[in-house]
Amino acid sequence: MFFLQLYITFTKCVPQAYLNYNRKSTEGWSITNIYLDMIGGGLSFVQLFLDAWLDGDLWGGTLGNPSKL
Repeated sequence: MFFLQLYITFTKCVPQAYLNYNRKSTEGWSITNIYLDMIGGGLSFVQLFLDAWLDGDLWGGTLGNPSKL
């Protein structure tokens, strides 16, 4: 299942980053979306570490979920 999440992330971000690089502009990519994406990623890390900590297996729980990591 994590392969699907990784695929969706790459197909969403890579083309936009390529366009931004070629145009030397971030037109059409709102800074609000960047902030929301960063906040969501940070909260995802917090959830990953909390779940691993509560399970008592910090490294196995953290490294065992490659799509979140």
